[in-house]
Amino acid sequence: MKTATLDNGRVLTERGRNTVNRILESAFEIFVTEGYGGLTMRKVALKAGLALSNLQHYFPTREDLFQAVISSTIEGYSDSYDSVRTDESLTPEGKLEKVVRLLLEDGKQPRTQSLFVNLWALAQTQEFARKVVEEGYLFQRRVIGGFVKAVNPALTQGALARRAALITAQIEGLLVLIPQRNRFPSDIQGIEDDAVKAIVTLANAP
Repeated sequence: MKTATLDNGRVLTERGRNTVNRILESAFEIFVTEGYGGLTMRKVALKAGLALSNLQHYFPTREDLFQAVISSTIEGYSDSYDSVRTDESLTPEGKLEKVVRLLLEDGKQPRTQSLFVNLWALAQTQEFARKVVEEGYLFQRRVIGGFVKAVNPALTQGALARRAALITAQIEGLLVLIPQRNRFPSDIQGIEDDAVKAIVTLANAP
């Protein structure tokens, strides 16, 4: 995970950054294994090896901590996208394909699966979580849209937005086929290649 910037703009010392890293990693692990109900401030403090008051110094409430965990996760994805975007050895289609394959591979990881399943469930009942999910997918669609635009610059803004949404939904939808496994079922081997071909075809369509 990448360290999130604190919302209050506090400048952290190296020790503070290390502490925040430890807090966020501990909170992430608890959330993906126990859900939001298990994400208590006391439990995070204990796992991170801190006093509760020290944890609250950085994150006063559980919602503050949760928001930081998600922001940190998004920053990590953003770094991956940037590394692809700046890879001059790839064509625009090659960059889109690489991003899709990175996301498909990430979706095979049990931690990623648990993260999104818990997020989707929480967003059904908690307004703050719904906003977090909406903001996260808005970011995702904008990023995918940027890669699609590089492939097909002639697309209108509306068409670009729709295709980015379709691609995002297709990638996320494949998660339901690999719950708590690091591979797709044997009867649909090769689905990743088919998904990449379909997405590149969609990006190139007039």
